[in-house]
Amino acid sequence: MHSDRGTDQAWERLRASRSDPPARANTGSRRKTYSAALEQAQQLFQAAAVVGPATRPVPVFYGLSQAGRAIAAAAWSLKGQDWRLDSHGIKTTEFHLPFPDIEIRTDPPGTQGSFVKVSEVLDSPVWETDPLRLEDVWDLLPPNLRYPLTTRDRLTPLYVDEASVGMHEHSLLSAYVCNIPDRVIDAGTREELADFLTSYPAVARHESYVTSAPGPEAPPEYSRRAPGWGEMTINWQMPQGRGQDSTDWPPEPNGRRTCGP
Repeated sequence: MHSDRGTDQAWERLRASRSDPPARANTGSRRKTYSAALEQAQQLFQAAAVVGPATRPVPVFYGLSQAGRAIAAAAWSLKGQDWRLDSHGIKTTEFHLPFPDIEIRTDPPGTQGSFVKVSEVLDSPVWETDPLRLEDVWDLLPPNLRYPLTTRDRLTPLYVDEASVGMHEHSLLSAYVCNIPDRVIDAGTREELADFLTSYPAVARHESYVTSAPGPEAPPEYSRRAPGWGEMTINWQMPQGRGQDSTDWPPEPNGRRTCGP
């Protein structure tokens, strides 16, 4: 948690919405809840930014809870009293297990817990009786990329360097895709890359990628960026129209356009 220009601008827009709430939060109790929940969420997140790591999770958790209440109050899909939330809707169990193996469970669909109801609004299914391991959830958060809980193989978010995005005249969009793990790079085969990308369906639907040699069976070309991770250039077919020529594409081999700082 930290405050920067992007965060300040986001909160400025959210504060402005409190005077003219969106969707179903524009009248009555829903409007009051929307405004109060956003105010509390902002104060809790700001408090989290200035306290130590031992205390920070508490205001972050309740800040997220209040943000969820604001989302529920505004949601078109929640009618009647369905927008009112009565519990957290998510819990941890199996504390006797090693820390990475602690289990996270959700309440059943259709209940009034905050996590469940906001997931419903966002069309994101809950996992109910099928628990998720804490380590698996931990690895979904981009800031945790450099802080693994164990030495197991990880599935972390892939990152696309915005500055690397370019378009070719033949309607391909190309970008550096980062955070490819060493195990995939070390294998160096098309098969290993394809197997890895099955966990990232949107990336797996690529048109092609840069290879280390000519020919349809040539292996992927990777660049090492940091210990444990690397990057590669992947191309996607644009859904319609023709791309514009990019006079500065592909990226120069000296790594002028790469992931990370």
